[in-house]
Amino acid sequence: MHRDDRAAPWFLRHATSADARAMATMHIRAWRAAYRGLVPDAHLNSLDLETRAARYRLDPAGPSDPEVWLAVTEAEGVVIGFVMTGPCRDDDLPEAGEVWSIYVDPERWRGGVGTALMADAVARLERAGYLRAVLWVLTGNERARRFYEASGWRPDGATKTVSIGGQPTGETRYWRDLRGGISAGRTDRHNRR
Repeated sequence: MHRDDRAAPWFLRHATSADARAMATMHIRAWRAAYRGLVPDAHLNSLDLETRAARYRLDPAGPSDPEVWLAVTEAEGVVIGFVMTGPCRDDDLPEAGEVWSIYVDPERWRGGVGTALMADAVARLERAGYLRAVLWVLTGNERARRFYEASGWRPDGATKTVSIGGQPTGETRYWRDLRGGISAGRTDRHNRR
């Protein structure tokens, strides 16, 4: 019997250091699918599981550390997405919260996982008392920009250039007002069929 993995039930839960390798596996898959043509292929092909896993701070020790939530399949416990939030890292917005990163397994794109992760992230930032949230996106990543805009985010005019794989790459900052009140983030079970 054929089963559509995009329809498999999943839930959100807090990440721990034990999740680093599973997160890194999914993160690398997402980077390779989303950034092909935007960053050098050599860089994407060289992404290393152990190096990526070691970069995560999954057991926050202080208020400036990010909070990480995972989307995990119910039956297999496979990480299919994550979102990382915390205080804004930009000097010009010390009072804002930030979505540091959000990634979904490419096989789960357009299946509701990213939407649920983003709604949960916005709700967490709002509950933390932030009045505004920001995120950065590769300027050429049209898929992500459409997703953010559909989720209520807008470019705020700030841009920067970062180096990825030795290539200068533009990023655009998006913002979202959190004062309007949103529905609380969900950590229960999801099934997007």
